[in-house]
Amino acid sequence: MLGAEVELQQVDSSVFALENVLKSWLHEQGGDREHLHLLLPSMGDTPVCIKCDIQERLISPALIPLSPNLGAKTESPRDFLLSKNSATQSPLPQRLKAIKVLCADGVCESLMYGLPLLLRPSCCWSLDWDDMESNHKIFHGLCHILRSRSLFLLLQSEPTHKTASRAAGVFSHYMLQASPSLSLLLKPVVSRELLLPCSVPPCTQEPCPEATSTVQASLQQLDEESVFNPLLLNSNLYVQLRSHGLLFHGRYTYKY
Repeated sequence: MLGAEVELQQVDSSVFALENVLKSWLHEQGGDREHLHLLLPSMGDTPVCIKCDIQERLISPALIPLSPNLGAKTESPRDFLLSKNSATQSPLPQRLKAIKVLCADGVCESLMYGLPLLLRPSCCWSLDWDDMESNHKIFHGLCHILRSRSLFLLLQSEPTHKTASRAAGVFSHYMLQASPSLSLLLKPVVSRELLLPCSVPPCTQEPCPEATSTVQASLQQLDEESVFNPLLLNSNLYVQLRSHGLLFHGRYTYKY
């Protein structure tokens, strides 16, 4: 075609490099618009505006037909219950196997996704007292070791469906983090197949002194808190739900 442009790109001789080239096509390539304006307070009436571009970090598991096996659903404990073997049996608990111990400083937050779930020692009535007490002690010991040594635990699910071509089905992976209380935080973590290429090398150049002073003066106008309390945030959700409810009922006229 006349006027067509051909880009020649050299790729390393590896499957991973070829994957990154193909996945890079999923990123928005155009620079014709700004994606996000980050507003910081200023001394005047006009806030400090930082213009940003947004880049996706991973492929959404919800777009893949096998998404339930990729850990995409963590909205409720029911998402972790396996299907019943028969009509008379209760759903089986999910089994997650620890496969690696990770340093907390070496885990990037962008590699975790989905809604977190809180784990606590089981108080199921079918457990006898000795088993429940022993389980509670082991759980407490795990929380203590992970938190005192700043460690995360990488977990892998045991696939529920066997395929004819392979011995195992699709795996999902999770990150387990300890908290100050007797609980653990469980969150899905991305795997190689879902990871999108991201080239953000460390910045070795010192920032401009004028820009640093502007940002520092801006942040000093904000309240600083040592502990984040979500109860202090109001999204105006209840007001909107009430408003939509009134509008919904107002569409119809009921006769008695």
